[in-house]
Amino acid sequence: MIRIPDHLHRALRNPEPVDRILWIISLAGGILFLLYPLFPTTPPFPAQVIIKALGVGMLAVITLRQARWPQPAAGKLGLGLALALSCLGDIFLALRFDNGFIYGLIAFLIAHLVYLFLFVQKWRRPLRPPASRLLVSVAVLAFSLIFSQWLAPGLGKIALPVMTYICAITLMVVAALWANLSTHWVAIGAILFMTSDSLLAADRFWQNIPGSGFLIWATYYLGQYGITIGYLSDESEGNQN
Repeated sequence: MIRIPDHLHRALRNPEPVDRILWIISLAGGILFLLYPLFPTTPPFPAQVIIKALGVGMLAVITLRQARWPQPAAGKLGLGLALALSCLGDIFLALRFDNGFIYGLIAFLIAHLVYLFLFVQKWRRPLRPPASRLLVSVAVLAFSLIFSQWLAPGLGKIALPVMTYICAITLMVVAALWANLSTHWVAIGAILFMTSDSLLAADRFWQNIPGSGFLIWATYYLGQYGITIGYLSDESEGNQN
């Protein structure tokens, strides 16, 4: 029997064997893509794309499967959509064709807007985020402003879409920090996601960062994983209450 971690078990709530297998495939894809540069011979091009897509793609499939239990759930459907868009963005970036970066940027931008909508729906009314979350939010906003100004000179013709994207992911992280959720996984995952994108932007538009590929993918996959299990856990607990 496939062992599933307790936090994921709570997120999935009564996981079926298929969900266990999908989780293993996602984790395997995430680890393999993280380690593939270390292989004596780099996997052929199509294999790289498939391995990369499995990581977040299987999280999307798991979430969409959960959306049908015990009845259709809009929040889980939205999360599945955001994960599917992120997987599409991963594929665009991995294919490395002309304008692939822009297409990937658009896919991730829409994903962040979906995340933003989902997290705002979880805000407590009236809005009363803890002081610690407010301080972290201020730090995130300050970082975003400073990083944008630092990055802008190297963006050239794609300055507008990149700056729009930075605004979207910043708002997504703040929305996650202010969300009234049962765990901290979503907030941690959102911050890791922003960390990954910041490393990617610095590596692409400033200069090569040693070990950037490892750091970018590790923070990205863990970020998406955290958002997924955190949101699903909250939705499952909400259904029980």
